Amino acid sequence: MSTHINLVILEDRDADALRIIHALRQAGFDPVWRQVSTEHEYRAALETPPELILADYTLIQFGALRALDILLELKLDIPFIIVSETIGEETAVAALQRGATDYLLKDHLTRLGMTVQNAIQRQQLRREQQLALTRLSISESRFRALIEHSADGVTLVDSYGIIQYVSPATERILGFSLGTFTGAEAISFVHPRDRENVCDLVKRLAPDAGVASIELRVRHQDGTWRWIEAFFSNMLDDAAVAAIVVNYRDISTRVATADEMRLFTDELVNLHHLERRARLHAETLRSANLNLTRSLELDHVLESLFTALMRLVPNTHTQLVLINEGTPSAAYALVPSQSATITSISLDDVDLEASPLAQTILQTGEGCISEDETHIGVPMQAHGNLIGLCLITSYADVKLSSDHLRWVEAVVAQASIAMQNARLFDEVQYARQRLQTLSRKLIQAQENERRHLARELHDEIGQVLIALQMNLRGVGQGQLDAKQQARLMDSSTLVERLIQQVRSLSRELRPPLLDDLGLVPALNWHLDQISSRFAIDIKMTTQLQITRIPAQIELSIFRIVQEALNNVIKHAKADRVRVELRQSEQKLRLIVSDNGIGFETDSAQQRAANGASLGLINMQERALLVNGQFEIISAPEAGTCVCASFGLDGKTR
Repeated sequence: MSTHINLVILEDRDADALRIIHALRQAGFDPVWRQVSTEHEYRAALETPPELILADYTLIQFGALRALDILLELKLDIPFIIVSETIGEETAVAALQRGATDYLLKDHLTRLGMTVQNAIQRQQLRREQQLALTRLSISESRFRALIEHSADGVTLVDSYGIIQYVSPATERILGFSLGTFTGAEAISFVHPRDRENVCDLVKRLAPDAGVASIELRVRHQDGTWRWIEAFFSNMLDDAAVAAIVVNYRDISTRVATADEMRLFTDELVNLHHLERRARLHAETLRSANLNLTRSLELDHVLESLFTALMRLVPNTHTQLVLINEGTPSAAYALVPSQSATITSISLDDVDLEASPLAQTILQTGEGCISEDETHIGVPMQAHGNLIGLCLITSYADVKLSSDHLRWVEAVVAQASIAMQNARLFDEVQYARQRLQTLSRKLIQAQENERRHLARELHDEIGQVLIALQMNLRGVGQGQLDAKQQARLMDSSTLVERLIQQVRSLSRELRPPLLDDLGLVPALNWHLDQISSRFAIDIKMTTQLQITRIPAQIELSIFRIVQEALNNVIKHAKADRVRVELRQSEQKLRLIVSDNGIGFETDSAQQRAANGASLGLINMQERALLVNGQFEIISAPEAGTCVCASFGLDGKTR
């Protein structure tokens, strides 16, 4: 859609003005323009200010610089672009300094559209900036009204660290009069031991980094040091503030309480040991999570789970019992002393009823530790369903703790989801294989039925109709009046038409050319039939290195082309179709393209999945059942391209 623009062209050559207008139209503008060449005409044109001025630099009576001066005189903010034959760099700079928006040589009018667009955008930006300044002024007034009545202190510090403003709450917090702060160095009020941290924080505080907080000590008027919690915001680039904003509150009481608590904590916890152990276990859990989500194979999931458990709970024996619908379905064990090999356990050796720990888990649905701290049991749950139990037994006098239980629960929770996904993946794969088998049988049955119907139509019904035609021709020759003779001829014509329709239907159901002569002759016959019946320009090109293609692939390609042409006839509203069949080494590629109205492929795929577009599903299945690949490319008003590729060596393409 063209962009409307109202402009004045300062130009004394009509041909150049028309070239400029042509360039604007080519760039997508719809110009309403007025050409002037004298100062009088120019001033008259400015009485109704245009959106844009395009001016030749030098005219016989009038020039661009004088036109710029008039704009300034009238205080008009209009984009002004110099479009001239030649203009030196110094002259261009001088014009820009006088107020020109941009300049362009007439030899480069192909760039005029972009230059105009940029000029208009810069003007819009200037206006928005002016509006923003007005809003900033209002915002500043509101800001001051808010902070004047805030219970927390607010200080504004410039880029040199000098205090520019403090709120009234600062006097209550630190005891100094407000005049003491203004103009002083902010760091002078900070405790010497906290100054380095404050300086580091301010140095790292980027304009877009949000808010950074720190706790520090500041000097009170009575000589003591008060703890404050300060929040720093870098708003130096904000024209309305132009400072680092510090909000703070007195937390001296809170810090004193925290110091007392820290004394007790330091006596009870060895921070270094806890941090190191937590980091080790966090890394183990992270690694386990990556490994468990990397594969949908059950063996890989089991290996990742047992490896993580060996690291989290060393010197233990782990048993895993998988449960399906409340009954054990498989069991595995890992004994580190036996080369850390995962072994499958016979279900005859699994007796959950004899295990108090297992019974506790089944009853409570939660993990637990045995009273002697030598056993841990954790349920394996996925999507609210119990899918197994993880039972761990320690040896070598290793005591198991609540930390061990928490770690085991974490990794087992991840593994449970992975195992359930692996199980569902196996079920989907099995269902997919069954579906492909059923599809293959269905298509084979369909082809057999087509072949049978074609034979019945040709051999039985066709012969009967031919006999009927012969009888009609022999009835009453020379013995009927004119009216009866006309009716007899009409009946004979109907029978002849029916014979042709039966023959055509028989060939479409199962063209004998496909079996006798191969794919290309059969396609040529079918395309000729469609072209003649529906007045569609259809052409086929082939590049084949072999005479006959495997029969199943020939049949799939023929049916895909047949279905694609049916879609063209029913939906595409196309008058041209191209069919390409090309062979490249052991790969065969089919392309059926049309110039029709096209469609949204995503919605078509969704309709096909819901059973509303069987043609698309049939084409996909035809390709997949011979290990081929299928793709359909289309967009509204862009035609449709059906693509399929097949491996002649039996491999998927």
